[in-house]
Amino acid sequence: LFQMPSASFAAADATLTAAESAKKYDGFADYAKENQMEQSDVGCFAKQCGDQTKALFSNPRGIKGVSCLGRCKGEQSCATRCFAEFGSEDLNNWLSC
Repeated sequence: LFQMPSASFAAADATLTAAESAKKYDGFADYAKENQMEQSDVGCFAKQCGDQTKALFSNPRGIKGVSCLGRCKGEQSCATRCFAEFGSEDLNNWLSC
């Protein structure tokens, strides 16, 4: 019977953990910070963009489009796929507000 030293398993676990951590990091926190997203004024947005928000979210396709874009976290090719599938004038108006 062949026995591998337990240190080999520890090294393999550390490699997997580092790889998994790198895979889970999507850069959204950095993206948000660089684009000053933490300074967004939700109350102002609701007041100034209420009509656009109502128009977009009254349509299931609009909700799917916003959800799709949210999952992209700023990644351009993902956003392009979302616009191709769910793009609409309502979505454009809401994002432009």
